[in-house]
Amino acid sequence: MARLAVQLDLGAMTASLAAGLGPAPLGFAKAALRALQAGEAAGGDSRGKQSACLLVCSNVADDSSPPDLMIDLRVDDSPEPLLELSRLLELWWEG
Repeated sequence: MARLAVQLDLGAMTASLAAGLGPAPLGFAKAALRALQAGEAAGGDSRGKQSACLLVCSNVADDSSPPDLMIDLRVDDSPEPLLELSRLLELWWEG
C-alpha cells in the first residue's frame, strides 16, 4: 500500500483517468499514466520515487482464468519512473 505524502483528491485523479481515453488499449494506458502523474504532482508517495508499472487487461480475471494482459510495462529502478514509463509506453505503441 502506498504511503501518500499528502491527502490526495482522488476525484482529480479519477477525472484525469476518464478524460479523453482515445483508442484502446493505448488511450486507456495514457489516461492511467496521466492519473499517476496527477497523483505524483499532488505529493505522491512519502517514500519518494523509484518504480512504476502499468497493466492493461482486456478481460476481468476470476478464479478460473488469469487476466489477458494487453500492456505490461514496468520500471523497477529509476529517479523518474513515470517519465520512463511514458517512454516505454511510446516504444510499445510504435513496436
